[in-house]
Amino acid sequence: MAEARRTDRPALAAFWVIVAIYLAIGSLYALRTPVYNAPDEPAHANYVRALSRREGLPVLVPGDWDLPLLEDLKARRFPEGSDVAAIRYESHQPPIYYLVLAPLAQIVSEERAQVVVMRFGSLAIGLLGVVLIYHVARCLLDADAALLAMGFAAFLPMRVAVSTSVSNDIAVELLVTAALLLALNRRRTGVGPTAAAMLGGLAALAFLSKLSGVACVAIAGSAILLFPVRARKRSLAIASAVYLAGIVPWLVRGAIAYGPLDPLGLSRHDQVVVAQARTGPLDAEIIGSMASTLFRSFWGQFGWMGVLMDERLYLGLAMFSLVIALGIGLFVSPWGSFWTAVDRRDRGAWLVAAAPLVVVAAMTALYNLTYLQPQGRYLFPAMATVGLAVAAGLREIVATRQRIPVFGVILSLMVAIDLICLFAFIEPQLRT
Repeated sequence: MAEARRTDRPALAAFWVIVAIYLAIGSLYALRTPVYNAPDEPAHANYVRALSRREGLPVLVPGDWDLPLLEDLKARRFPEGSDVAAIRYESHQPPIYYLVLAPLAQIVSEERAQVVVMRFGSLAIGLLGVVLIYHVARCLLDADAALLAMGFAAFLPMRVAVSTSVSNDIAVELLVTAALLLALNRRRTGVGPTAAAMLGGLAALAFLSKLSGVACVAIAGSAILLFPVRARKRSLAIASAVYLAGIVPWLVRGAIAYGPLDPLGLSRHDQVVVAQARTGPLDAEIIGSMASTLFRSFWGQFGWMGVLMDERLYLGLAMFSLVIALGIGLFVSPWGSFWTAVDRRDRGAWLVAAAPLVVVAAMTALYNLTYLQPQGRYLFPAMATVGLAVAAGLREIVATRQRIPVFGVILSLMVAIDLICLFAFIEPQLRT
């Protein structure tokens, strides 16, 4: 994949078309998805409001998880006038996303209008992520494949829904993508002291957005170890020092708020959400059910996981996923492009790119050993890696002359599915 970089007009035009369509579809989702009908949206919104009112960082306390109230509101689709002030169970989350959105909550005073404004803040963050995913893919793929990676991320139905809700998922995705881009840009020259400091800083910001931001540590560590660099130990020390300097104040604050043995507030969270569904003993049936839910909610399972697509769409997406998996398998096979076309110096870069997906997949699996939460959005911090894998796999099995029309058809169908999901499933099932 050592093809010369090109910035021809068709590729540039396609880039801006993807941006424009993403903004248009995202705006529709932000405006037409009923308020609070997205996972944990009331709790995230209340965190933002607390900061916008200058009440300081919230602390998770017993009573912030009112399960009967929450289940009642979910069943009634959060009708106009719903009181969600007591739903605050995300108060232990790191603060970066909420600090960014807090000024937006001051633009309007009406509660539901605030949520819509916050959603557009998330959409802006999601747009930055889409743009960075293109540049990540462009480090390792040609322009057409990079546009496919970008478009896949932009039009993945569940990511559209997540990036147009009030949720810190989209912020951590952006920061992990930024760290990956920085690392890949140093794949030939190595991660020197300056780049190491920047990677440490991005890793700290990602961690301060959501715990899954620890994926940046894997990016920084693997880049420093795999890329050529003279002062490897020095770079590791600098990245570690900057990272710790960024996260230690938050850990100290958590230790004060929740106790020295619970600096992340995770034990307090377990105590507060004591009635949340637990996984229990694993067997083949439960594992199969979790895998099915993970697949569906990766592509699209909306609302509070209660709005599904038509089964025929899931079947089509399963077949498409098998094609992608086949392409990825061919890409990494002994006769595939990874070994025959990728520059030897860039193979380590692919391993660095794989690191965040390995980390978030492992974290998702570990979390589900305790709580029954097989949600595909937990993989989204590694969306840049997912986009890379999809593009590399499809590029492997589509003939060169057919790539542009085939990639165009794929992205067009994804746009159509986005609209079908909104107007045929989300709106009809969530409108009160």
